[in-house]
Amino acid sequence: MIWDWIKDFASPGAARREELLAEVATRESTGSMDLAGWLGAFPDPDPVLRKRGDDTGVLADLLGDEQVTMAVQQRKLGTLLKNDYVIRAGSAGAGAEPTDGAERLRKMFLEDLERIDLYNLTSEILDAPYFGYTVAELYWESRGGVLRLKDVVCKPRDWFGFAGRSKVVFRSMEGDREIPEFKFLLARHFPTYENPYGLRLLSRCLWPVAFKRGGVQFWMDFCERYGMPWTLATAPAGMERTQRREMAQDLASMVRDAVAVLPSGADVKLEQAQGKGEVHQAMVRHWDNAISKVLIGQTLTSDLSGVGARAASETHYSVLQDYRAADQRMVSTFFTDLGWIYGEINAPGEYTPVWEYVDPDDLDAEADRAGRLHTAGVRFRKTYFERRFGLSEDEFEMQEAGAVSGLDFAANFSSGVQKRSRQDEVDRLAEAGARKVQPGLDGLAQQLLAIVEQAESPEELELLLMKEFSDFSDDEMTEALRQALVAADLYGRWAAR
Repeated sequence: MIWDWIKDFASPGAARREELLAEVATRESTGSMDLAGWLGAFPDPDPVLRKRGDDTGVLADLLGDEQVTMAVQQRKLGTLLKNDYVIRAGSAGAGAEPTDGAERLRKMFLEDLERIDLYNLTSEILDAPYFGYTVAELYWESRGGVLRLKDVVCKPRDWFGFAGRSKVVFRSMEGDREIPEFKFLLARHFPTYENPYGLRLLSRCLWPVAFKRGGVQFWMDFCERYGMPWTLATAPAGMERTQRREMAQDLASMVRDAVAVLPSGADVKLEQAQGKGEVHQAMVRHWDNAISKVLIGQTLTSDLSGVGARAASETHYSVLQDYRAADQRMVSTFFTDLGWIYGEINAPGEYTPVWEYVDPDDLDAEADRAGRLHTAGVRFRKTYFERRFGLSEDEFEMQEAGAVSGLDFAANFSSGVQKRSRQDEVDRLAEAGARKVQPGLDGLAQQLLAIVEQAESPEELELLLMKEFSDFSDDEMTEALRQALVAADLYGRWAAR
């Protein structure tokens, strides 16, 4: 009896099966879908824009604020300058060997991407967190019996909207219409069922920027009114009212030409206002910090005027790195989806290419592992280096075992150590050059070089130095920064060679 009940429950009938396959909670069933949603795209539910009665056009104006632009650039450049990524051939799972078809598809995909400006494309993809989403149109061309990717162009966001089931629609002159399959690709920032347009960070900066601009205006008025000294004069006893007015006019003219003719006995003083407008300056700084918190999650990497503790600096820097890691995940998802579309068009059913950002330390560990395996007698094929390190087939040649040239063998034998890699040579030459320039650099050379390699901008270099040498005095910090810049210059010179 119990077994029959369990079997009936586990095997739903036709009616129950239809209920399970159908969508129950919909906008239509709740009556929350307005007329605009019935006719086409849903209205934009952004709460800030709706309360202000604005559209998305005002968001681009916010980039005119220097704090907004700085925070956007600081966050985007962390991903744009990261060249440690690979495009791997798809496979059945982790550790599984890709098929020959997957390898051919990956090579075709790489060939097409080489003709596209990936730097600017990635930059526009990274605008999604600030504007909610980015829409890119895929340009295809027929070549060799297959469709090859010709270009990927991001289009204006106000040309598109979202309709039922968050489908993208193109707002043409004839009305809203669904976009063709495999023709457009989206990058979205935290979309939800209720808000398919995504979370716009710039809309959260509208009020901080507005209040900041008001504070700057009041600050300027304060500086104009109280920034210059006041001219106070004591008129001689018995001076008539008309003469006092003439004296006041002469004093007012001193603002322009600093020359005035005053009667005998007049006493003139220049008084400076005691207030310095700190309240306006503090208000502007408060809204700058609010903007930084919205866009990059913290303040210390964008404003070092109030230097905090080392622990706080490390925490703020790690938050910025988390934001950049999220951006890298969004870029990886975009290009992986692009690879899936590429495979669906040219090789349906085949495993599609995967875009991945990698940590340089992971590649170093993989290279060390390969070196130890090679020493133990393992010999790799070219496909290993293509998959593990993202190398193209035409970028390297495999040297046969034992085919070491006499010059290389002699050099390795005479040195008694394994041949250095190019990066090791760069590090060694940079250290030697730094010691020649500054003998006192001996104790800090390795530490400073590690910081220089990690920093992606002068601002980050300053922050990392502050974290590493928090116990230094101002003079010691200045000297450490000078030595780091010297080491960075030498490192760059040798890297260029």
